[in-house]
Amino acid sequence: MNYRLINITSAAIAAVIAISSLCIYECGSKSEIELQSPSIFGPGSVDFFTRQFMDDNEIYETGAVTVSLGNPNVSINDYTFVATTSFADVTVDYGNNPEDPVKYDGATYWLKDNVSLVSPNKADTTIVSTAANSTNANDDGEINLKIGDSLIRVSYNKEWSLVKLSDGTQGYVKNESLSATVITPVPTPTNTPKPTNTPKPKPTKKPTPTKKPASSSSSSTTTVNGVKETKVSKTVYATCSLNTRSGPGISYSLLSTLSTGAKITVVASTDNGWYKSSSGYYVKASLTTESSPKATPTKAPSSSSSSSSGSSSSGSKVGDKSGDFAKYVRSFIGCKYVYGGSSPTTGFDCSGFVMYCYKNYYGISLPHGATSQSKKGKEVALEDIQCGDIICFDRNGDGTMEHSALYVGGGKYVHAKGAAYGVVEDSLASAKNIAHIRRVR
Repeated sequence: MNYRLINITSAAIAAVIAISSLCIYECGSKSEIELQSPSIFGPGSVDFFTRQFMDDNEIYETGAVTVSLGNPNVSINDYTFVATTSFADVTVDYGNNPEDPVKYDGATYWLKDNVSLVSPNKADTTIVSTAANSTNANDDGEINLKIGDSLIRVSYNKEWSLVKLSDGTQGYVKNESLSATVITPVPTPTNTPKPTNTPKPKPTKKPTPTKKPASSSSSSTTTVNGVKETKVSKTVYATCSLNTRSGPGISYSLLSTLSTGAKITVVASTDNGWYKSSSGYYVKASLTTESSPKATPTKAPSSSSSSSSGSSSSGSKVGDKSGDFAKYVRSFIGCKYVYGGSSPTTGFDCSGFVMYCYKNYYGISLPHGATSQSKKGKEVALEDIQCGDIICFDRNGDGTMEHSALYVGGGKYVHAKGAAYGVVEDSLASAKNIAHIRRVR
């Protein structure tokens, strides 16, 4: 009986010693770590225990990778993934950085490449988004835009622009994708069939040319860039401050500005209404006259205009120079639109154009900004508008003026319309969102 008890006790002690030896053997550091990720071929992930019973091929398919410390051929960065900023983060953070404030624009731009419109944050009730019903949206509700598409840039910061499509949809695009000048997509080339060898037609006898009737103003006609130029020889004079251009059209570059009454020797006229001078520049024919300029006496202001204006000097200035002011303003038609611009050499934006004309014609200094200009002078009713009055537009109905223009009489106004148009003349009858008419003279 005692021997049996001794044998059982000895066996138990031996088992304890054996198990302890195994645990001590497994203790210590190892030179390998496990990187475990969800299986790329299955719905679940692989735990460490299951991995010990897999062969190498099974381990590779699950995405569980053993990385040996100190192995120069394996980097933990190869198995590290960084989450990018989401579109929601862009809209939430837009304009929240005080060092990168939002600036307002309102001009037309064109896309330089294909982009997807980033929808605004739906929680932001100040931005109206109709992306779900947009005509540009695909089946998934994503709005894809193409090279050459035009849109209005509402505002922008250092990296992003808030834009509006023609159907009212708003969203964000990167500034680097926008162009202030028209972008025309390059058409995809198509394979044209090679011409087949066809017999050449036999030459026919040329008809005997008939004599052209004698003309005192033309001797020959040439076509340049689709515009016909007829040789003439005459002298004309500028009826206002007149822009000279490198070609017969407002799309050509501006060279200089001639003063009123400047003499121009014309050598050719074009079929689109321009004169070519002996110096090689072009001018708008309708802004010239063949009559030599004569000095005209300054008219004295009428008593009625003096009493109604409240100032005889102000009333006389408007009465005497309103017609000349209209010619002066129209002389800048065709100048290019440049955001922040305020001169004919570099270009104008809307308020910069108004500011330049008032400063150089009336000698009156105005601020650069449509909202600031809407607070100058006195308010005038639409039915009492006169040449030289400033028209201010509130396109968003929020009390902030997004545009300003100059009334030139006859139901017309001239303004720096946008990058696609430059300085143009439009009809007052078709104008929308007029908030103020200011008289600053």
